[in-house]
Amino acid sequence: MADESNWYYTMGGQQQGPVPLEHLKHWLTSGQLGPTELVWREGMSNWVAANQVPELQGFAPAMTGAAAAGFQQPQQPVGYAQTVNYQTPYSIQDPRIQSQVSQARSAMICGIIGSFCIGFILGIVAIILASQAFNSMKQNRSEEGKGMAVAGMVLGVLGVIGHCGFWGLRFRHF
Repeated sequence: MADESNWYYTMGGQQQGPVPLEHLKHWLTSGQLGPTELVWREGMSNWVAANQVPELQGFAPAMTGAAAAGFQQPQQPVGYAQTVNYQTPYSIQDPRIQSQVSQARSAMICGIIGSFCIGFILGIVAIILASQAFNSMKQNRSEEGKGMAVAGMVLGVLGVIGHCGFWGLRFRHF
């Protein structure tokens, strides 16, 4: 069974989440979340209206307006998935994207540590990891982690240059 604490939803056309299922139930009951807002969790093939999800049926307030007056409102059959362009959070996407973000994060961490400590070695590692992350971004056509890869590359180069400059000036006096 999928983790019930990782539900994503839309509110006013904006993707939100993750939140526990209980929050969605409360928001539907109180009217904070409309029954036609879209929801998604791992294991679902697509985003679906909240009132079409079995776990959330019966939590929306009673009908008002046109529906209460007897006007028929078009309903989608239960289980019908709407096609929308909301992104699945990258942590749940393709493992190649997870790997690219991991490389970018590692590049940034090595660059930060290398800037203050073992500049030469970690600087080179940061440059290599950032380069690998950039190559993955081109192959996967995804820019997830780009900021971290750029930071890792810049800090790696600065760490190597700083380390070489420090030791170059130090040995120059001998």
